[in-house]
Amino acid sequence: MRATDTTFWNSDWYPETVVECHVWWAAPLTDPHAYLPALDTTERARHDAYQREEDRARFGTARLLAKLLLGREAGLPPAEVELDATCRECGRPHGRPVPVGLPATRPPALSLSHSGDRVVVAVARTVQGALSAEVTVGVDVERLPPEHALGLPPTLDGVLAASLDEEERRIVGELPEADRCAGFLTYWTRKEAVLKATGEGLTAPMRRLRVSRPGDRPRLLRREDVPDGPRRIRMAELRPGPGYTAALAVLLPEDAADGWRVDLRIVERSAERVLAYAAQRPMATLVG
Repeated sequence: MRATDTTFWNSDWYPETVVECHVWWAAPLTDPHAYLPALDTTERARHDAYQREEDRARFGTARLLAKLLLGREAGLPPAEVELDATCRECGRPHGRPVPVGLPATRPPALSLSHSGDRVVVAVARTVQGALSAEVTVGVDVERLPPEHALGLPPTLDGVLAASLDEEERRIVGELPEADRCAGFLTYWTRKEAVLKATGEGLTAPMRRLRVSRPGDRPRLLRREDVPDGPRRIRMAELRPGPGYTAALAVLLPEDAADGWRVDLRIVERSAERVLAYAAQRPMATLVG
């Protein structure tokens, strides 16, 4: 997949800070023995709690891929890469996964998402410039329901009211019927990506966020409870393939928010070779 550069260059402009984000796409693994050895006790419990086999496969594949990518950089096998997903609101292990115990002074930021036959892992870090803290990242992918061409299914009515404000609902309602479901999910993925980047997830009301409309460049326009939120968020639209929509958000530390010279560089890649390589070797030998 080709790289996506979110800035416009000219001869007299150079970024003070460059944030690089690698976005890895994969299909869920069908054999649980391929990913179970990489999961710790807490992750195994979460995996086993899923009722459907496809949900367990998506969860396990995302965790394995994240640990393979981080372990390759740190020189550790996947099973020795620890991801702390403690929710800051309730203490349960369903929050944003944070790498812990890695040799790097500032480990990269990490975000995972999965839907249908798409698994995505985003890894972000500052590669140029000095910031007081590392960035954080959020990614979300959603599959369009099979009946999306018929308009918004009735099952989404309550979700629509809870996640979009009045203006956003009006915009979705004015779209051609065949585009309304995709329009709603564009809003949803953009908002969830932002809330993942901030570490809040779905504990924060989505209606308090205003993002750009479908078809426009992804941006956070307003956040009622955090007036300076838009200054610190950089966003991008991803390419998950037909039948899906996806978005990415990066939260900058406070000392970078006032400077507009922040270049977010995104590279989307297929992770199929990474997972295929891992499947052919014992887990403990997958180092570096």
